[in-house]
Amino acid sequence: MQKRTSLTLLLVCLLLTMSFVSLSYATQGTATLYAHSEGITADETAYKALNTSACDGPEDKIELESTADGQIVALGNSSVIAVNSLESYIRKLKTATWTFSYYAIANVTEKTTLLCNVTLLYENGTTKASLAGFKAETSVLTESNATYTATVSITEAVVSSTDYLRIIWFANKTDATALKITLWLDVTATPTKITGVSYEYPGSAYWDSAVRTIFQILLPLMFIIGASVKFVAVDKRLPTITEIIIILIAFLLLVIMTPIALDILYSA
Repeated sequence: MQKRTSLTLLLVCLLLTMSFVSLSYATQGTATLYAHSEGITADETAYKALNTSACDGPEDKIELESTADGQIVALGNSSVIAVNSLESYIRKLKTATWTFSYYAIANVTEKTTLLCNVTLLYENGTTKASLAGFKAETSVLTESNATYTATVSITEAVVSSTDYLRIIWFANKTDATALKITLWLDVTATPTKITGVSYEYPGSAYWDSAVRTIFQILLPLMFIIGASVKFVAVDKRLPTITEIIIILIAFLLLVIMTPIALDILYSA
């Protein structure tokens, strides 16, 4: 009888744990990032902002004037977004194909293309990882404002909610022609943007600290209530010393292992 009761208690414990853990499974989201004219600072370095909200002006631009001969040259500034702007408890950028739309112009036709580097930055502004180097290269620019599209494959990367995503804009000049290259920002009708940005975060959220704490208390409490109901309402008896020990051990394991399991799931 004690053996059967012990197995029942363990089964109840397992079912409660599985139900709770299932809420923490990963959820995937997709975003479009728009190149805005507003500034953003990462560790006291000024950048242009990327944002998930559509461009709303005022229009701005990043320009480069160069006579470099057949070289890849960085434009005047980079665009940056805090990864927690995608989702508060974001934990991964997923493998995906990102599509870059550059709204740009050059003062001489067919002398340059545009491309970019995609990097992750730590909170202090230092480089955490390179996700793409000199990729998403366009066709050659002309003397008319136009949208140029290009794609790049991004591989999965684990991120912290304090990281930043940085896009470094480049021009790839074909020769030493003196060029003025303009990449437009915050143009409402024809935005410079990145589509297909895929990311992962815990299902039903990793929750804010208050809600997470409540569930860490509720799960062991539900186990104690369930065990009590079993003995008082179903068996109509008090538990034996052995059963009390088993209940206390299971309760302590839930108290100890629930936050550990959540942290493992979050970092997976």
